Amino acid sequence: MIKKIFCIFFGSLAACLFCAASVCGQVPDSTAAGKSDTLPQAAPTPQTSAGGWGEVTFHAGGGLSTLLYSLSQGSRSLGTGGDVGLGYHVFPSRHFGVGTGVGVALFRASATLKNLHGVTPNLVSEDGELYDMHTDYINHAEKQRATFIRIPVMLHYRTFWRRPLYAQAGLSVYLPLSTRYEVSNAAITSKGYFHRYDNWATFPSYLGFGDFAVPSAADELPLKPVFTASAEAGIRWQLRNLPLAVYTNLYVDCGLNSAKNDAQREKLLWSAETSPSDFKVGSMVNTRFEPEKSFTGKVTLLSAGVRVRIALGRQPRVIDSRQPGRQGVPPADELLAKDRLRLTALRDSAIRAELESSLREQTRRRMAILREAERYARGAPGTPSQKAKDSDAKRKKTAALLSVVDGYDINSTVLSPAAKAVLDAQAENLKRHPERQVLLEGHACKVGSMAANKAIGQRRAEVVKRYLVSKGVAAKRISIASQGSTRPVAPNTGEKNRKKNRRVEIKEITAAHTKIP
Repeated sequence: MIKKIFCIFFGSLAACLFCAASVCGQVPDSTAAGKSDTLPQAAPTPQTSAGGWGEVTFHAGGGLSTLLYSLSQGSRSLGTGGDVGLGYHVFPSRHFGVGTGVGVALFRASATLKNLHGVTPNLVSEDGELYDMHTDYINHAEKQRATFIRIPVMLHYRTFWRRPLYAQAGLSVYLPLSTRYEVSNAAITSKGYFHRYDNWATFPSYLGFGDFAVPSAADELPLKPVFTASAEAGIRWQLRNLPLAVYTNLYVDCGLNSAKNDAQREKLLWSAETSPSDFKVGSMVNTRFEPEKSFTGKVTLLSAGVRVRIALGRQPRVIDSRQPGRQGVPPADELLAKDRLRLTALRDSAIRAELESSLREQTRRRMAILREAERYARGAPGTPSQKAKDSDAKRKKTAALLSVVDGYDINSTVLSPAAKAVLDAQAENLKRHPERQVLLEGHACKVGSMAANKAIGQRRAEVVKRYLVSKGVAAKRISIASQGSTRPVAPNTGEKNRKKNRRVEIKEITAAHTKIP
């Protein structure tokens, strides 16, 4: 269960980082299809990725590193360890590579037995009597320590961000180098049951009966080579101005086969040839609890933790296809150059937009002056016509502007607190002068169609009228109209100006003229 949990967790993490590196790690090329047309792009340079480069690496890591097995009796504890080694990766392309190497890995584990009762049946004494040996393990503590030579074969993938992700996966073979076990604090009680006499014998000790303290022991633990599924994923840190890089990653190795040697001893404890009371002790990894039952089943390896890798090697370069054989700048510098080009293009675009906006505003003002001059020049050339003058005097007389309510959000008719304060003052003024009549003229900015702007201007005027009526102004004294977006008071170049154009003008009209031209 523990092996499955670690394999699933670290395997999933490595897979997620690998997928993120594959999907998101590519830096967009300026010549790639589907790019946004909103930003001007610099002229692309034909480039191809240079392959055939490699890295020599040294790594060290540590974390959970244990012999993994289950005990039929007693309890087992996981151990910690780590590994060091050398490796070499060759990259046929800019992103993909393969690597191998050699290293040394340390694995640990421990197990204990308490209050365990074992029976060895059908033994024959020196007198030819048949008996069963009953053994109670009062205490038995064992530590296993195994050193392996690790040889991995890995498929490597890396991105080319400024802090690129990388991931690699493959197979590793672990060859046993030094495997030992140590037993301490072992104590047993042995007694024999004689079938012929139906009696128990608890002494003498020289026959192996009685209470014994087994001395500490250490011996070689026979294990076989193990194949593991290996994966790691992390971040690559390139050192400035040096051909060195540091990889930091999480790794996991899960054993695929059992390291348990087929040659097993029959007993955990057995008597020495010199004396039945002189016991020898074996390891729970390769002994039996009963003649047909082993202490352990499959014994394999599991390691997971953090690994740091130092890489020495030249960086992949970009070749300019217009000049064969000439290498350009490293990818990191190339990306910085692209960023500078895009920032420059963005700045130039902003400057052009500002100039175009200024030119449009100047053109609008000149056209307004020309239209005003043309309106006044309808009479004699060079002099305002009397009809135009009378029309302007009538407009000023019949539609004097009292106040303005503005600051609307786009497509909104909601009155702000400031607008309500203005309308409250106008309502009081109109109630003091009941002879006055007003025109509410709604306006909109140029966002949207002419019909939509005409409609929103009408609704804004209607909302203002309902508010004035709610404050005591007679409805028959109020007329409404909508000019839409045809009469702006500010350029429609920014939200601040557009809010000025989204307004309702309150104008006073005379009783004799209720229509405003």
